[in-house]
Amino acid sequence: LVAACDTAQTPPQSAGTGEAVTLQLISEQRSSSCKVNLRATYPRDVAPHDRDFAIEGRSSSLSRSEGPLSLPRPPEDPRPVENADGSVSFDFYNWDIGGTCSDLVYELEIGACQSGACPPMVFQPDRRPGTPRVTLL
Repeated sequence: LVAACDTAQTPPQSAGTGEAVTLQLISEQRSSSCKVNLRATYPRDVAPHDRDFAIEGRSSSLSRSEGPLSLPRPPEDPRPVENADGSVSFDFYNWDIGGTCSDLVYELEIGACQSGACPPMVFQPDRRPGTPRVTLL
């Protein structure tokens, strides 16, 4: 469903799940490293909110991030892209980790709503061979 892509060249594909916010781990194998980033997709008219989440690469302490995800993104943020289905996607937390994508393992925790009217947040796994594994906590 999700193609590994260089987002500078290819707009993101929608992973819209109705009213939910969807997180995806996007990976691209390079010659000696794996480019990894998170993608959030949300309804265009999502109510402003902040939800805690954390992601950590078990093989690399460089790929650890946590904190609230604030949606929708502010108008001055250049990353959001509108999808054909009306949802909005943006990529964040870009890492370039040595080795192969299939060797990477991440742990993802979707936390509590911190403010606003948080819609459900779901993780959509990439089931293609050779991609990092993600464990939900």
